Amino acid sequence: PCTAVYQLLNPTAEIKSVLEKWCNALFEKENISFGQFDFIEDRDGDFVPIDFAPRIGGGIEELLKCCKKNVYADAVLNIFNQNENNILPLDEKYLSQFNYLPTKSGKIFNDNYKLLSGKKIIYKHNGDFVPECPSSSASRIAVVIARHKSPVEKEILYSLLIGSEHIEFWKK
Repeated sequence: PCTAVYQLLNPTAEIKSVLEKWCNALFEKENISFGQFDFIEDRDGDFVPIDFAPRIGGGIEELLKCCKKNVYADAVLNIFNQNENNILPLDEKYLSQFNYLPTKSGKIFNDNYKLLSGKKIIYKHNGDFVPECPSSSASRIAVVIARHKSPVEKEILYSLLIGSEHIEFWKK
């Protein structure tokens, strides 16, 4: 399913070690390749891979457009001060993409969304259908790209869910 938040953070030494081991196993040293890894941390604190794709998916296209360089290289090198067209403030270190997701299937009847501040992109308007539990980035209702001085808190996730106040259930 579509991820609610993408956020660029410097990896811890432990995460960096895990990623390097996987890259060494999957890629040849002479070739430049791209990979997208998804890990979860288990109860013992070990990182367990749950998904790998040998490419960069289109789900974070908007975030990629906000960096002059490759967004993954920037994350590793801690270069977050790129500011193309003065879209985002330079003094805030953490670059994030917030995907607004529907909590139920139906038609949008109120597209007056209360979006977070930042660069806003709205995909779904009055009369558009949205599927519950979107399976791709094309199902997003809206996207906001923003910078923050600290990592985003979990509470912000609740504001990314669009429900009954905007969506009318499509089956009656």
